[in-house]
Amino acid sequence: MADSCPDNADATPRACETINRLIQVHINDLIDQCRRRIVSCPALEKLIERFDIVKSDEWLRQAISVFRVSALDFGGAAAEWHNEVGELNFATGLNISDASQILAILRDAVHELIWGAFERDELSAEEVRQAESCVFKAFDNAVATQASAYVRKSQRHLSEINHQLELRQKTFERDLALAELVQRRFIPDSFKTEHFRAVVRYEPTTGVGGDHAGLFPVSPDLCYITICDVTGHGIASALVAEIVSSHLRPVLRGQENTGFEQFVQPLTIIRMLNELFHEQFQPLAILLSSFVAMVDYQAKTITYAGGGHPPPILQCCSSHNLRELRSQNIMLGATEDCVVGTGQDVESIHPGDRIVFYTDGIIEANDRKGNMLGVEGLREILRNNYDTAPNKLADEIVDTALSLSGGNPADDMTVILLDIVKEFD
Repeated sequence: MADSCPDNADATPRACETINRLIQVHINDLIDQCRRRIVSCPALEKLIERFDIVKSDEWLRQAISVFRVSALDFGGAAAEWHNEVGELNFATGLNISDASQILAILRDAVHELIWGAFERDELSAEEVRQAESCVFKAFDNAVATQASAYVRKSQRHLSEINHQLELRQKTFERDLALAELVQRRFIPDSFKTEHFRAVVRYEPTTGVGGDHAGLFPVSPDLCYITICDVTGHGIASALVAEIVSSHLRPVLRGQENTGFEQFVQPLTIIRMLNELFHEQFQPLAILLSSFVAMVDYQAKTITYAGGGHPPPILQCCSSHNLRELRSQNIMLGATEDCVVGTGQDVESIHPGDRIVFYTDGIIEANDRKGNMLGVEGLREILRNNYDTAPNKLADEIVDTALSLSGGNPADDMTVILLDIVKEFD
């Protein structure tokens, strides 16, 4: 309801007092008449039950009071009380449609009171005209009051929702920051031994991601490199990636300085991860691409097994030629047995060689216009940077992929560079 109504000046104070007097005198009859009309209206069935209108007069008396205030006072304390009544009605569940119907019933009932007074010669024709004008204006303002209360109620509700969303967003951002901190603690940055130098670069799409990178120098002459990519992105994939890491660390670190003549084979690790994903994550449609390499400096070999993972690139020190070490097996978790053929291969390596491992976020980086880095783009970077230090080359690869994607990559990016150190380095 508006706080003031200039047109009410047309209704004389006596007409307003007349309405008030008629309502006071005939309040019980007015309540009974309104109750009968409300009960006979099917659209108001829920309201009747909610406010117990059949048995209780309380809510009807409140509604009549609202109407009286609308007729007698359009400002000041009465109007403030009027607005609060409207808000209380909405707080108990009254909607704007129900409010309009109830007030229309009250309007018609008061209208009949006025004409009854006229028939009893209690009012003149002019007084009836003024009183009717006052009643219709009271109805308009009472409906406006309900609408205003509805808007205020909605605004408060929306404000509370926004507040809750802000709190949840802050909680999410805090949890995401903590998850990022934890994940990065388990992603190695680099390692350097007499025969190996390795660096890792990791760029998730949302603070945390589903890529795993592992560097495991188990002896001065032998190291394992593991790289995996969980399908999907975000926190869920990051959690699964950490499960992968928790399975790999004890297996590979347990071999450090043990003097074992027979180290665990990459294919054995691939089988282990496939069993994990097939049993635990296949029902969730979560799969894993993985590549495991065992690099033996003394034997001058790299033994590797992959499951659906992009091929690492071996760059020869003498010719700078590039060879792809292709995955032999299918994506892990898709079937009970992921191995195809022998499932594992061996390649010769030499001091000075470089091996680049990566996830598909690198080669699939694109500018949304069809221009993709691709394996060939990665190979071109390697051809142009053979003499570049591993850490700078890793930065170059990731920066090129990020630049192509406009700094907004669609997938997590991970790169591992392993240099086989020359004897005189």
